Amino acid sequence: MSEWREERKPEWEKRAKERIEEEAKILTDLVWNYWKQLLHGREPEKPTYKELRGVAEYFLRKCREYGVAPEAVDFMDEIAELGATYGEMKEKIDTLLPRFADHRARLEEMAEALRREEKALEKAKKEAKREQVRRLEKRIKKLKEALEEELKKEREERAYLEKRVKELSEELKAKKVKLRFLKDYPPFYKAGMVIETADLPWAFELINSGVAEYVLPPKPKVEAVPVRRGLGYAEKQRLETRFFAELARRGIGVNEAKKRGYYQMFLDEFESWREDLKEVPSEKALEAALKLIASLADEIEKIHRAPKPKVRKAPPPTAPPAPIPPAPTPTPAPVISLPPKPLCKLPFPRRPCSEEKDIIKRVFDQELSALGLMPSRYYTALRERIYDWTFKSWDEVVKEFKELIEDIRLDRVKIRPPLLPWKNKEEAIKHLFAARYGTAEAIAETLTLDYNLPTTKDEVVRVIVESWRKKENPLYADLTEKELMRRLGVSTLGG
Repeated sequence: MSEWREERKPEWEKRAKERIEEEAKILTDLVWNYWKQLLHGREPEKPTYKELRGVAEYFLRKCREYGVAPEAVDFMDEIAELGATYGEMKEKIDTLLPRFADHRARLEEMAEALRREEKALEKAKKEAKREQVRRLEKRIKKLKEALEEELKKEREERAYLEKRVKELSEELKAKKVKLRFLKDYPPFYKAGMVIETADLPWAFELINSGVAEYVLPPKPKVEAVPVRRGLGYAEKQRLETRFFAELARRGIGVNEAKKRGYYQMFLDEFESWREDLKEVPSEKALEAALKLIASLADEIEKIHRAPKPKVRKAPPPTAPPAPIPPAPTPTPAPVISLPPKPLCKLPFPRRPCSEEKDIIKRVFDQELSALGLMPSRYYTALRERIYDWTFKSWDEVVKEFKELIEDIRLDRVKIRPPLLPWKNKEEAIKHLFAARYGTAEAIAETLTLDYNLPTTKDEVVRVIVESWRKKENPLYADLTEKELMRRLGVSTLGG
């Protein structure tokens, strides 16, 4: 029966299977011979050759499934492990390959965003919208720089892995080992000497007799990849998809969610999560935010399912109505106010967290209702002056809230100057560079336009180079001169 099934398979599937088997055999022999050299000619007991061959075939099939090039992963260092079981090595593959697939998906998302911006730019040019053209050109430039940086990293990693595979292949073809003599071996060799020989039987004889020992080749140093932190564009897309999926499970469609303001509730919560988790690695931040999506969907479902009050029509009068007794005096609702201390333990400067926003909104509704105004008409002012603003302390939040209520009562309009959470311009430059905000030109433009601190590109380069030479900030003190120039976007550091 199995032979009949094999004959019915498409020709391309048979060829793919044969190719995977051939490549798996080459990869298995490469690792197996290297392990035999480490064990002085003995075959490893664990894993067996059959288990290692199965792991190699599983690795190549998963690479084909995720669309990852096999040479992009160092099979010998990352997956194959002397003494590991088949299940342990298979678990490494299931953990490692999805990361490469996520990286590829992130590159595709960035490329798609770049294509959308370029289409919008062409449309704006046709309609002669100069301001929109300038803004789109600036965004396209930043997207191209980010995409080029990611592609450059990928090319460097692939070049290193190809070089490493070539070195190991040449080393195995040569079949030479290094020996360090522990004793004198007349007439030519003295204790402490290191030699390289291709006579493997003689080398194993010296090792077994205790005259010499095997010298392992040095492992290359691999620089640690910087960890992304906080919630970015890719995480927002994942959370948005999960949010709409949770609402769909509760019988709420996408259009209905946007119409009733549920999607805006998600966006407000996402901004709060992004602020609270900005120092957490992106993977853990995404896991924490995904856990909060379900509770947000439950809260929206309660609002959506709440019964609407029914208005009953009074029956026609059949007799003169009896005198209506005086209505009982309603018990006044308890008056609430802002707490004297912040509800969140996060340090300032920061925006109000979700718990603080909740109490602020309740007090805001209470104050405006007391003035005879409709609170929902002033939610935009509340968001712009309180929710979306960064404060240095909780006292400033309370003070600004009181000023907002007074401005609404007197029908005044207030434009706030930008908050400067730094003591001087040099501190601002160092902070933005350490946070990987962008090149020297981008930092100078941000400080000049957004914070009213006139800054030039040369000033940014001078401040960062001086700080780097003094090793003031550990976030960029260990950068090489070449890496520092790439981060600043310059070709030379000057004097």
